[in-house]
Amino acid sequence: MVPQNSSQGFSQAMGQASAAGRGLTPAVAQSLMYRSMTTGVPNAELDQYGGHRAVKAMFDANGGSYSLDAIPADQRKALAMQVASTGVGNMSAPVSEKLLFLPRCCKLCPVMA
Repeated sequence: MVPQNSSQGFSQAMGQASAAGRGLTPAVAQSLMYRSMTTGVPNAELDQYGGHRAVKAMFDANGGSYSLDAIPADQRKALAMQVASTGVGNMSAPVSEKLLFLPRCCKLCPVMA
C-alpha cells in the first residue's frame, strides 16, 4: 500500500514531503509557501503541518520572501508552467516567465481543441 502524498506527481517534484513521520521543517515550509504563491496549496495539505499560520511562521522565521523572484528559477518556471497549462493560480507567474498563456474557455473552443 502506498501512503498518501507519496506519488511522484508535480507536488513531489516541487519538494512536498509526506507528513507521515515528519514535522514542519524550513524546507517544507518554503516549498508550501512557494506553491501557495503560485499554484495554490490545498488547505488539507497545510493542515498536515499545523495550518497556514504555522507554515507561514516557519517560512518567515527562516527569511522567506514573498517575491516570485525569490523562487529559484527552475522551480519558478515549473510552477509558472503549471499555472499556464491549468489556468489556475497566480496568473502573474506565467507572465513573469514570459510563457504563452491561452486560457481555455470551454471544451468547444476550436483554438484550444
